[in-house]
Amino acid sequence: MPLSGTIIELLTAENPALDLRRQPSGAVTQSVHYQNLEPDQVLDWPDFTYDNIKAAYGHLFDIGPLHSDAIQDLRGSPGEIEKEAHVDDVVLDWNWRICRHPLKHGAEKIQSDLGVERCDITMRHLGHDSKDPSSDAKAKAPDWCIFLRDRQDPDDEKRIIAVWGDSKCSSKWASDPSRLAARYKANWIWPFRQVLTYCVNNATRYGYILTPEEVVVLRVYEDRVATPAAPWRVQHAAVPWSNSGDGVLTVNLAIWALAMMSLNEGHRPIRNLNMTLPLDVWWEDLPLSEEDTGRRRTKRLRQH
Repeated sequence: MPLSGTIIELLTAENPALDLRRQPSGAVTQSVHYQNLEPDQVLDWPDFTYDNIKAAYGHLFDIGPLHSDAIQDLRGSPGEIEKEAHVDDVVLDWNWRICRHPLKHGAEKIQSDLGVERCDITMRHLGHDSKDPSSDAKAKAPDWCIFLRDRQDPDDEKRIIAVWGDSKCSSKWASDPSRLAARYKANWIWPFRQVLTYCVNNATRYGYILTPEEVVVLRVYEDRVATPAAPWRVQHAAVPWSNSGDGVLTVNLAIWALAMMSLNEGHRPIRNLNMTLPLDVWWEDLPLSEEDTGRRRTKRLRQH
């Protein structure tokens, strides 16, 4: 039966049960064109939590009721995962259909609050190529993108990438490297490098890796001083597919939250760590004394 409810009710609904018994083993996508990234440059993102998302966007949670044509019962096809394309099928039948209206209604409110141009937001499978602007090298098209488009641009020439996403089988990749078979331990770094490359190519700091067992949200920041040859750091947080219910961070809520964060033009580009603030902190210009002239102070405010 199709679902309906407020934004938060849709985004925290129980995910479908999936049959993972026939997933293949093997290598993940690798390319010499991906950005350099070492394992010690992949860091935790500890402030990506339900409480911080609620503090920033809780005023959107009760928008609704919204209606979704997603169906939770995916027994049989497409709930039987035998290859990566089947993960995409689940996203098309479930995650995209759940997130669609919360994305659109949440974005309308955020853009109004920020006083920025109203743009449509959408999530699309294989919806946009990613090309290194400094070379002719072509990257494999990302599985998913969430992007903004100008309502006055019918040809979509002014698309702004907000969030990149990529699908993986959980038999090939997991956020916890100890869950990978010994012969495939080298798989672990490659999806991070892949999504990092998309983010760098298209000037957005947000991405995610989705498997049938978790979503791993990513935020990129820059560190050109410590390692000029590999000047990126990737923060990540894993959210289990099994999460659901009131007060719980779920896969769909996590993807939606990344999109909401990206709507602020000051929080979408990749910056250094000092300008990549925790989720419960916001820059604010405050009255300063004469000796503080020229300095900027922070105050804990809602993220948007």
